[in-house]
Amino acid sequence: MRKNKKTKQAAPRIKLSYIRSWIITHKRICILIVLASILLIAVSLFLIRTRLPVALEMPQEKASVSHSLPIVLNQKIDAIDTTKISISPRVAGSWKYEASAMFGNDKLVFTPKTYFTVATDYKVTFPAAKRTLFGEAHLPDVSFRTEDAPSVTSTSLKSFASGATVAADYTFSVALGSPNRQLRSLVLRTTPEIALTPSVQNDTNFTWKPTELLPQGQKISVELYDEKNRVSLVKKEITVASEPRVTSSIARDRLQSKDPINITFDQSIVSGASTSLLLMA
Repeated sequence: MRKNKKTKQAAPRIKLSYIRSWIITHKRICILIVLASILLIAVSLFLIRTRLPVALEMPQEKASVSHSLPIVLNQKIDAIDTTKISISPRVAGSWKYEASAMFGNDKLVFTPKTYFTVATDYKVTFPAAKRTLFGEAHLPDVSFRTEDAPSVTSTSLKSFASGATVAADYTFSVALGSPNRQLRSLVLRTTPEIALTPSVQNDTNFTWKPTELLPQGQKISVELYDEKNRVSLVKKEITVASEPRVTSSIARDRLQSKDPINITFDQSIVSGASTSLLLMA
C-alpha cells in the first residue's frame, strides 16, 4: 500500500519533469508556438474590431442643444465621407471623424454652427464607410431627441386680458421653472418699438424695464419671443394708462397755509389706489 502511494505521488513529478525537459530540448518549437498563439489572438481581435457589423451609440439620453453631438462606433473603420452625412431636420454645421487606438472607440462628432432646436426629434443618415482592410461597412441610422427648454411658469403678460391697461412705468417680467442655461434666448418685442432695459436674476427671472415712460394713452403690442428656438411664447395687446387729470377745484382765495388739500384725479395714479389724494401741510 505504501509503495502504491509513493508511486502515485511520484507520477506528477515525473510528468512535470518530462514537460520541463521537453521544453528545454525543443526551445525553438516552444517559441514558435507562443508567437503563433500571440499572432492568432492579435488577428482574432483585429477581425473582431474591424469585420463585424457596425453599431452606433449615443452617449447622452437627450442631446444638448448648444454642444457638439458625439456618436460612438463599436468598430474600427478606415474612412467615411463626412460631407454625405445628413441630419433631418437640417442643421448647419460640420462633421469630424475622430479615430482612436485599436482598442478604443472611434467617434463621429457633429458641431452645429448655431444651435439645435429644443425638444426636437432628429435623424442622422450615414453613407457607406470604408473598412480597414477591404470592403464597406454600412452604418445604421441614428435618431435622437434634444433636451427640453425650461417652461415659462409665470409672466406678467399672461395675467392680462387683451386690451388691459397698465401704468406708464410698468415693468414686464417672466419666470422660468428651471435655470435657463442658454436654452432660451428671451426678448420682449413691442409695437411701436420701445426702449427696454433687460435684466436677469438666478438665470430664472427675467425683467424688461422701460428706459422712459410708456406712451401714455396708447395701445401697444407686446410679444415674448424666444429667438433661439424661433417661437412666440406670449403675445398681448395692452393699453398704457393716460396721464391722470385733476378733476377737483381748489378755492385758492380761501386756502390757509395749514389747510389740508384734497385733490381728485380722473383715475388712480397708483394701481388699485383711490382717485383722491390728501395733502397735509
